Amino acid sequence: MNTDSQPNALLMCLITVLPLMNSHKIIFTKDFKCLFVIALIAVLLLLSSDDLMWGLRSAGNYLSLFIITLTCYLCLTVFGVVSFKFYKISIWIWFVVGIIQKYIYNGFLLLLIPRNYDGSQIIHLSEVGRGVLALAPEATYYGFVCVQFIMFGLLNYRHYPKFKLYICLLLIQLLLLAKSTGALVCLIVAFGMVVILKREVFFKMYKYIIGAFLIAVFIMPLLLSSNSRIGYMVRNILSGESVITSDGSTNERFMHIKLSIKGSLESFGLPHGYENFGDYYFQECQSLNSDELNAYTLSLAGSTDKIMSSIGGLFYELGLLGMIPFVMIIFNLFKCFRSNSLLLFCLILFVIITLNALPFGQGFNCLLLANMIFIKDNYYAINSSN
Repeated sequence: MNTDSQPNALLMCLITVLPLMNSHKIIFTKDFKCLFVIALIAVLLLLSSDDLMWGLRSAGNYLSLFIITLTCYLCLTVFGVVSFKFYKISIWIWFVVGIIQKYIYNGFLLLLIPRNYDGSQIIHLSEVGRGVLALAPEATYYGFVCVQFIMFGLLNYRHYPKFKLYICLLLIQLLLLAKSTGALVCLIVAFGMVVILKREVFFKMYKYIIGAFLIAVFIMPLLLSSNSRIGYMVRNILSGESVITSDGSTNERFMHIKLSIKGSLESFGLPHGYENFGDYYFQECQSLNSDELNAYTLSLAGSTDKIMSSIGGLFYELGLLGMIPFVMIIFNLFKCFRSNSLLLFCLILFVIITLNALPFGQGFNCLLLANMIFIKDNYYAINSSN
C-alpha cells in the first residue's frame, strides 16, 4: 500500500490476539472498554462514509488503537516486557541506518519506505536543512520514533546501568540525524509541564537544566549560521516572525490541531465523519491572515481530508462520543502517575505526540499506551494487596 499508514501491525495483532484470548482468561478493564467504544463508534461512522476506501483507512486507525493496544497488553501480561538487549539492538539499528544515509550512501534501505524516495531526494532534503529518514517515511517521523524509544525506555529500563547512554544516543539521532524540531519541542514542553506540576523536579534536576541552558547558549551561534531547519526557524523568529509561522511544516501541523478542535467545538461535539475536513480546512484558511497562516500551509489547504493530529482527528471525526472515552483513559493514568515524575513525563509526552501527526494506530503508539495501562494496573494491584 502506497501510504505511510501500513496495516502490518494490525494484521499481525489480529493473528496473535485470538490464540492469546483462547489460552488466557481476559478481563476487560475500564480502559479497554473505553478503547472498544472508540472502535465501535469508528465502525458505525464507516457505514455512512461516502468514500469507502478513505473511510476504511480512517476507521482502521481507531480499530488499530483498540486491537493493537489490547494485543500488546496481553503480551506484556503473558510474556513480560522485551529484554533490554532487544531494546539496545533496535536503537543501534536505527542509528546505523541513519549514519549510513547521512555520511555514506543516501539511498540506503529506502526501498523499505512506502513513499518511494530515491537518493537524490534525500540529498535535496539535506541541502534544505532536513534530516535523514533512517527507517521512517520522513525526518520528523524519525525524530518522533526517537522520542518513543525514550518513553519506552523510561517506562521499563530506567534502573538499568547503561540506560542513560542509550538516551544520549537517541538524543544524538534526534538532533543530528533526524534534525526534528517538532520532536525536540515536544520533549521540552513535556518536561516544562512536569516542572510546573511538580516543582520539586526543578530542584532535583537543576544541574541538568543549567547544563542544558549553557549548551543551548553555546550552540546558538552554530544554529544561526547553519542551513538546518532549526537554524532556519531560529533566524526567522529572531527577525520578528512568530513561532507559529516561522516554518511551513510546523505551521501546517499547528493549524490542523487548531482547526480540527475549532470545528468540533463549532458543531457542539457532534461527529463529522471521515470525508469533509479538507473542505472545512480550506474555507477556514481563506479567512485567516498572515499572522497565523504560512504561505506553505495555504498552498496545501484542502488537498486532503487527512487530519495531522491524532487527538484533533478523534475529536473532529468521532466527536465527543469518541473523545470522552480517550480522556477517561488519560485521566485514569494521570491519577496513578502523578506521584512519579518520570511516569508523569511519559504520559504528558504521549498526549503531546498524539496531538501531532503520529496516528493512533501506529504500532509504537499502541505499545506505549498498553505499557502505561499495564504499569497502572500492576501498580494498583500491588497497592491493593498491601
